[in-house]
Formats: sequence, C-alpha cells, structure tokens
Amino acid sequence: MLAGGLRFNTERIHLLRSIAERRSVTLMAGFADTPPPYDLVGDYIKPLVVEVLCPLIGIPKQDLAIFLNWFEGFASTALAADVVEARVEEISRYTDRLIAARRAEPRDDLVSVLAHALDEEGPDGAPAEDGGLAEAEIKELVNDILLAVDNVSTQLTNAFYLLLTSPGKLEELRADPGLIPAAVDELIRYAPFPSHVTFARYATEDVEVGGTLVRAGEQVLPALPSGNRDPSVFADPGELDFHRGANPHLSFGYGTHHCMGAPLVRMLIGVAISSLSEGPPMRLAVSDDELPWRSDLLIRRVETLPVTR
Repeated sequence: MLAGGLRFNTERIHLLRSIAERRSVTLMAGFADTPPPYDLVGDYIKPLVVEVLCPLIGIPKQDLAIFLNWFEGFASTALAADVVEARVEEISRYTDRLIAARRAEPRDDLVSVLAHALDEEGPDGAPAEDGGLAEAEIKELVNDILLAVDNVSTQLTNAFYLLLTSPGKLEELRADPGLIPAAVDELIRYAPFPSHVTFARYATEDVEVGGTLVRAGEQVLPALPSGNRDPSVFADPGELDFHRGANPHLSFGYGTHHCMGAPLVRMLIGVAISSLSEGPPMRLAVSDDELPWRSDLLIRRVETLPVTR
C-alpha cells in the first residue's frame, strides 16, 4: 500500500483480476489454435504479465523488451563487468526520464504516485515530515518496481513447471478448483522467487541462529527456501501439498520488508492456474531434462515450457 495514492485495495485487485481473466482466456485459447508445441512461457505467461503489470506500474509496453535486457545487468553472473556497468547506467537514465515524465504528466500508475512524492519533500530536498521521499529513494523504489514484470513472470513460470512435472497435481486442481487459493501459496512456498533476500541484514545484537552465533553488526544473507522448508513450521516441507492449513512462508518477505504487491501476485497466479486447470489437457512436449534453464542468472528459471495435447 502506498500512502496518499495508488493502493492494492480490494477494488483495484478486482479490476485487475477482470483484466487478467479476459486476457488469460484469449491466450489460453491459443493453445487450441496453435500447432504444437505451444510455449507456455512465451505465448502465455509473459504476455499475461505484461498486459496486467505494465499499465499498473507505468512502463510503456514498447520499452519492456529493452528494459528486460538492461535488467540482466543486475541479475546476470555471465556478463563482463563493463557490460554490467553500462546496463546499470542505462537503467538509471531511463528511470530518471520516466520519473520526470510522470511528474510532469501524472497517470494512474505506481511510478506517478512515487514521482508525486517528490513534490512533498522539504525545501532542502530532504523528505518532508508528512511522508515525502527523497529523490534517491524514489529512484530506488522505481527501479525495484520496474523489475516486478520479470520477477512475476519467473514466479509464474516456476508454478507452471511444478504443476506440469509433479504427477497428479494438475489433475488434483481440475477435480477440486476450491484448492487453487491454497495451491497458489504452496507453489510460492515450494519454489519461491527470489531464492534469497536482495540485500544483507545486519544483526543488531548477538543472536544464535541454527546453532551458529551471529554477532552484533555481522551481515546475514538469508536463504528464503531454508525458511520455507523449516520442519518445525511445515510438516513434510519437501512435499508439495495443496491441503496445508496455515502457510506462513517467507516468499514475500516479512514485517517491514513484506512485498506490497503480494495480493496482486497471488491474484495473477491464481487466475493463471485456473486457466491451466480449466483448459484442455496438456503435457510437456519434451522430457523434463530437455527443458532449457537459465543458469547464469541469480534468478533460476526455465526459459520455455513447450506443451502439447
């Protein structure tokens, strides 16, 4: 939730759900109309996420491919240092232009809300007492939000991969659609995005974690899957179980670091899973070990999910 502006409230989520459902039906119909194989990533997941998130965030659709290319400067472990530096600088310039454009001509999107916060700063450029943000903070927030398109695509791809490679799970949802809300959180728990927090946390005092003493001031880079597989919290944590009761996973962060877009991500994954389970039967067109994975990114994901009837 963003104070004084755009909110992920019930009304907005309902509107976005309607958009997602309409687009999902159209895209899934392509499976029946397209000669196999049909790529669930390129032909369904990415177009669906772009259709819903780009207008919400404020990214012109024509800029998305360029931006996602720049994004690898943050996430790739294979690019040369000078290429990474150049891409990060390009992102910085793009963000400056986008914020300036939305500040001059606000729209009903997240970047406009954040750009408006610049007008609430104090006379010395510092954040105003009533909640204004400094320009550097705005820029950092916009960069984080712009990455959401690729992030959500990755999470949805992971969910589809699990449903297509876990025997009986897709059939379970076909038989009982009422399981879908619980399945959404279980899929996010089982294969979270990201797999670790972006920035280290610092211990404010000595604390023992898992038998290891972390001293005050030391850095910790938590691995989300370890928390999501904690046997003291989850029974049979290595099992994908759509019948779990409480599911307090950490995939959206925790406390002040909890993702503000969690309701939107849950909604979008739920709509996509519903379309998959209600649509015509499908199966992977290749064996699991033939699927192409991106292993040079900090974000692990399969690049394509070819399916056939």
